[in-house]
Amino acid sequence: MEKKIKSDYYTDLDETLKKYGIPEEAKDDVDETMQCIEDMILYFTMTTLSN
Repeated sequence: MEKKIKSDYYTDLDETLKKYGIPEEAKDDVDETMQCIEDMILYFTMTTLSN
């Protein structure tokens, strides 16, 4: 099953895995991790700017 990442930077999981040299076996593990990292950076930025 192909998962799409909700991101402006990481739009295709397979392309991103290849770009950063992440092994195919790690695909299931990194899918949520990549989304979470981007969400945390966005939240941090918005919190910092709003103070």
